[in-house]
Amino acid sequence: GYLGDQDYIVVPREFKEGTWRRAVDNQFPDDVDLYTCADESQLSYDETEDGTGISLNGYLGREKWITFPEKIEGLPVVAIASDFYMDVDAEVAGILFPGSVERIEAEAFKDYYSLKKVIFQEGLKSIDKEAFSGTWVKEVTLPSTLEYYCPGAFVGVRKIGINGKSDIYEVDDQGALYRTRNMVLLLVPATNTGEFTIPDGSEAVAAFAFQDSQLTSVTVPGSVK
Repeated sequence: GYLGDQDYIVVPREFKEGTWRRAVDNQFPDDVDLYTCADESQLSYDETEDGTGISLNGYLGREKWITFPEKIEGLPVVAIASDFYMDVDAEVAGILFPGSVERIEAEAFKDYYSLKKVIFQEGLKSIDKEAFSGTWVKEVTLPSTLEYYCPGAFVGVRKIGINGKSDIYEVDDQGALYRTRNMVLLLVPATNTGEFTIPDGSEAVAAFAFQDSQLTSVTVPGSVK
């Protein structure tokens, strides 16, 4: 149920239509997003190569705010495949990924312009290249379990954060995302303006780190190779 301080709630798919859904729509504030769990019949999927999980290839439904089941045919949903298919006319706006998902593969949601919000759960380990580039996702909270973030996975985000403490990634007081090992600058939010100083000890700047930024100058320390 709704606790009063959440900005979303998951609507069981068996109640998504009719009087109950209309009542729910009227009950919650306008800024609370109602995510509907996709039915297996609305999903395209395959078993992973090792046969231990499910990789989702596409969503064929029409709901605008969706989440995916944690299991299909008794196997955990562990991956979102490259070039994940969604009908552009469905205009899916938000996706809540279940905690079973461990990886989101390259270009999974690239150029899906209507997508503006994603919610990751603890358990996600990998977000590959350009997975969300070309979307309208502007604020992102990464799970502390994330082990691999490919530069350019998100472009143009205004705010990025980490849920709890990560041993691999950190966000500094300028709002920028770094890989802690060797202090690699990965992303500077598009809302940053004016001057930006890369901290001493940083060793590298990743591709796309400054894409869509509004900075006028960047100070680079001698430690950057």
